[in-house]
Amino acid sequence: MKILKVLSLVLLLSQNMNGQCPFDPTISGDLILCPNGAGTLSTQTYDSYQWYKRAFQDPDLSIIPGDTSQTISISNPTDALYYFAVETTLNGCTEISPEVLVDGLLFLPVTVISTGDFIIGSNGGSEVCIGDTMFFTLGLPYNKNITWYKNGSPIPGETSPTLAVTTVGSYTVTGAPETCPDYLQPLGLNLDVSFVECTTNTDETLKGEDDILIYPNPATDQISIQHKGEEIIDVNFFNNLGQLIHQETISVNNKIINVAKFGKGIYFIEINRGTRKVLRKLLIN
Repeated sequence: MKILKVLSLVLLLSQNMNGQCPFDPTISGDLILCPNGAGTLSTQTYDSYQWYKRAFQDPDLSIIPGDTSQTISISNPTDALYYFAVETTLNGCTEISPEVLVDGLLFLPVTVISTGDFIIGSNGGSEVCIGDTMFFTLGLPYNKNITWYKNGSPIPGETSPTLAVTTVGSYTVTGAPETCPDYLQPLGLNLDVSFVECTTNTDETLKGEDDILIYPNPATDQISIQHKGEEIIDVNFFNNLGQLIHQETISVNNKIINVAKFGKGIYFIEINRGTRKVLRKLLIN
């Protein structure tokens, strides 16, 4: 019996001298932090603890004064891209854990995609034909805790990624990524929408511009723009994404324009005569 006790004592002393304790501490917890987020690292239960930290580019660990508990609080950006380790003691034997890296998430700024029947007006806002609808869609990864605003006030019930716009106003939105639902971010700008009179009937003059005629509509390969006045008019063509695809300055009374190159679909023609402007929907088939 005495021989066994002596052998056990020798084995324990040998383990302490060589740093080989009968346990292996590890670290678990929040290894990836949201922007401006916080978390906790922890290890198993031992008699005492001392936490260490080193920067990503530093070769050696540094002691963290005062962090001698089983857990440690961390935050982003203070602790992002830092390695952590914990030294633990149990029954007089001390062992240090493998290092773990705490990382931090980054997200691109909030974006909104505009679709539907609209063009970008001269003031930078969207112009929609009366009776039509345009859509704002919040870009990924912002798909949680969404709130759409109109003229500075939240729009009741509008919490989905896509907003259907049917009335004049100044719109914006806030949202958060699914992985970080508390990281609420604003769009940071207002999306102005106005509605204008449009005409779509074949061989009808533009409302408010009774001396201008655009035909045929629908068209296949070309259209004719006729006007009785002497002044020069500017004509802009937009696709259904609101992108400017063609411009014409017309100084003759009858201008033939090739539209076959645009492809089939719905387009918008913006007529500018001085301070007056009219929007016309054009179908190419």
